[in-house]
Amino acid sequence: MRRRLGLRAHLLGLVLAVLLPSLALGGVTAWHMAQICRLAFEDRLADTARALASAVDSEISRHLAGLSVLAASPALDVLAEDEAAEPVMFRTQAERAGALLGSPVVVLGRDLRQRLPALSSKDPELPVMRGAGGVARLFATGQPVVSDVMVGAAPGQAVAGVAVPILRAGRVVGILGTRLELAILSRALVAPELSGGLFATLVDGSGLVAAGSAGHEQYLGGAVPAWYLSAIEGRDRGIAQGTAIDEQAVILAFQRLVAAPGWTLAVGETFAAYRAAWLNPQLGLAAGGAFALTFGIALSAALSRRILRPVFALVRHAEGAGGERPAVTGLPLSAGVPAGVAEFEVLRDATERAEAALRGANRRNAEVLASIGETLYALDPDGHIIFASDHALAFWRLRLEEVLGCRFDELLPQAVGSAAWEAKRYAAARHEDVHLCTISAVTHRWIEIDIYPRGDGGITVAFRDIEQRRRDHLDRARAEAALRESEERFRLVAESAPVMLWMVDAEGKCLYLNAALREFWGVGPEGFDTFDWSASIHPEDRDRVFQQVGPAMQARKGFTEEARYRRGDGEYRVLRTVAQPRFGPGGEFLGMIGVNADITDAARAEAALRASEERLRLAQEAGGIGAWERDLASGMRHWSESNYRLWGVEPGTPVTRELLTSLIHPEDLARSRLAMAETATVVGALPELEMRIIRRSDGAVRWMLSCAEAVADANGRPVRHIGIMRDITAQKEALDRLALLMRELDHRAKNALAVVSAAVRLTHAEDIRSFVRAVEGRVAALARAHTMLAQGQWTGAELQAVVTAELAAFLPAADGAEAETVADQPRVDVMGPALTVSPAAAQALSMTLHELATNATKYGALSTPGGHVSVAWQVEGAGGWLRLRWTEDGGPPVVGVPERRGFGSRVIEATVKGQLGGRVDRRWDEAGLVCTIEVPLARALAGGVETGG
Repeated sequence: MRRRLGLRAHLLGLVLAVLLPSLALGGVTAWHMAQICRLAFEDRLADTARALASAVDSEISRHLAGLSVLAASPALDVLAEDEAAEPVMFRTQAERAGALLGSPVVVLGRDLRQRLPALSSKDPELPVMRGAGGVARLFATGQPVVSDVMVGAAPGQAVAGVAVPILRAGRVVGILGTRLELAILSRALVAPELSGGLFATLVDGSGLVAAGSAGHEQYLGGAVPAWYLSAIEGRDRGIAQGTAIDEQAVILAFQRLVAAPGWTLAVGETFAAYRAAWLNPQLGLAAGGAFALTFGIALSAALSRRILRPVFALVRHAEGAGGERPAVTGLPLSAGVPAGVAEFEVLRDATERAEAALRGANRRNAEVLASIGETLYALDPDGHIIFASDHALAFWRLRLEEVLGCRFDELLPQAVGSAAWEAKRYAAARHEDVHLCTISAVTHRWIEIDIYPRGDGGITVAFRDIEQRRRDHLDRARAEAALRESEERFRLVAESAPVMLWMVDAEGKCLYLNAALREFWGVGPEGFDTFDWSASIHPEDRDRVFQQVGPAMQARKGFTEEARYRRGDGEYRVLRTVAQPRFGPGGEFLGMIGVNADITDAARAEAALRASEERLRLAQEAGGIGAWERDLASGMRHWSESNYRLWGVEPGTPVTRELLTSLIHPEDLARSRLAMAETATVVGALPELEMRIIRRSDGAVRWMLSCAEAVADANGRPVRHIGIMRDITAQKEALDRLALLMRELDHRAKNALAVVSAAVRLTHAEDIRSFVRAVEGRVAALARAHTMLAQGQWTGAELQAVVTAELAAFLPAADGAEAETVADQPRVDVMGPALTVSPAAAQALSMTLHELATNATKYGALSTPGGHVSVAWQVEGAGGWLRLRWTEDGGPPVVGVPERRGFGSRVIEATVKGQLGGRVDRRWDEAGLVCTIEVPLARALAGGVETGG
């Protein structure tokens, strides 16, 4: 027979069966609630970080928006023409904007030097003026930048630089910047959300602390731990934990800023507080569960003893053990039923029915309360808790057995006297429903409470935790207030701006036009939302504008364009548009914001200037003139394109002292430097300077003439040299040739006079007439040679022409007619290669041929009708001799060598040998004279070595 368990074991099993599932469910619930607490804690950190980051973004965006508007001011157009210029007209706008932004505005050139002096001598140096990080990216991309944390002029004063580009024709010509006082950002971190141990830290792109909440000012400018930089890498937001600067373990939520790429804002709490928020309730529940289990087991043992005592008595009585029938108080006993069986059975049946009814009621109540989902509890007229929902127990962090039957004021004494306590008293006394929002005296969190009085005098209370909802509402309210403030500042700046400011949405629809642009288009203050700006574009410019604006909108990039727009009075004006994209806090594209500047007059002036410059360029090109300019203060030089070509340098190459030194001829370098030094203090016209240069393009040596004038400032001091450069190489070479020709003419004239003198002195004749005729013939030969040399500018004469000039009377007719008689036939044949002889050889050969022709006419082949003369020449050897042969035939018979040597022979000897260093060979054949003349090529040909004589 199977052994049955006793009542004690059943009672113990009943206690365990009730407690263990409850404890297990409580443990799971506690663990789940701990996870919820942990996630709620982290969500609170993330929401706070997001709200504070939005506030900081709003402050930075206010500076960027103000600078972007100012960057389009026409007063800054001077930087596009001269990056070293000072935009003086911009000072008033800069002062006004600095007053609105709370910090001075500076203008920097591409060399990062201020183009406007500081607005006040007391202003500290602005960090953006010292080349803060991101300036190179600003020049490369044309996008605004926010620098990392730097220390200003005042010790310990942390500031950052905010800079936007000054764009002209798509090129960055300068920077407009201001400083961002980080103390302003620190004030933005002082918020009610940071109560209860929370702290906030603003970190720049380089990992330095830019701002902190109260109590963290000592970490300003310090480096954040490396684990933080690793945790935020590649992430826009998230949760991280590690060791803070003060060596405390912390957990924090970070959020990246939109207006300052690379910056993050972190909100954190110590890890101990974070862990206590979810671990302590679990430990308390575990301790309570252990206590409940121990207490239940002890209670079951005590109850089993009390219950078993009458049971055992009933058993003994039923078994006839004797004795008085025990009385079982409170149990309905059936008559005639043994006490030990009937009462126990009745008790069992009643208990089962009661438990079933209780379970059904509890199940229905649980279903009803679960469907409501409210935090509920109920008090009887004396203030005892008669019901509490699971949400209420979780809110109080108590168990049901700890609250049921207890007076509310004794269980939660801290609630006595609070606004909720007084509201419950009022509702119970007046029997009126009460609704209010207040801070819970138990959890110190905001709750929304509804109190409903009951007919029995008690009350039922429903409440909800609205702490997070209220924080979200406050965050939204603060963000909206900051946005309204920022928009108001923007409106004040935009409405007073001298440029035309506009804003469109992502579809290009007009959202805002400032006063200047409304006046231009003739639009009222309330009518711009329906205004179609594209309808005012000139028809010839419409396609070009849309081809640039459309892709820029799609790519979410800025653009700059110029086009003609119809003004309200119908006149078309040229507007320069500079636009930048707008983005929301989440990075979504909102549209474009930009400025229009009326550049009609400037465009006309530029067109006239370009036309004038083109005319000047053409005039310089036609005249071979190059213009140049030099700034005496900076040493900067500017050349025209024609001047670059004169020097053989690629246009656009920087004109430096080293470049000039490398191109000026070494022999003229010292003289040029001395001339420039002597004119450093001269005002007005400067002395002309002639110098040689070595042209870079081809290495040619060219002569340059520089004419310049020094321009003075208001104090009479020279500040600039402006001049022209002219290539005078041709004039120099012409003068050199003229001087050489004069020397040659003088030399040749002396030679000719010497020859004439010798001819006169050596001529012998039988009478005066013969003497005169002989002298005239020889002088005429010299004259003919001089004529040919003059025609060739004394560089030489063709040998063919020299021979022809002396024998012209015996050559064929120029018209080519055939000879009718023997007397009319050619008497002379001329043969030889084309050669150019030197001036000395031309004179000598002319005299020689004249003497040979005169002798042939008197005594030789040309003295008879059938006589004939042949003149031929040739060159023998590359560096050898010029050989000319005179051959006669058909003349009077030659009977031998003449007995007497005439003057002509002496002239030939003196001319060929004396002047040219040559040789003469005469042979009298039976047919006639054969004369061979040999002259060295170096002295015979043009360009050879000449020696006067």
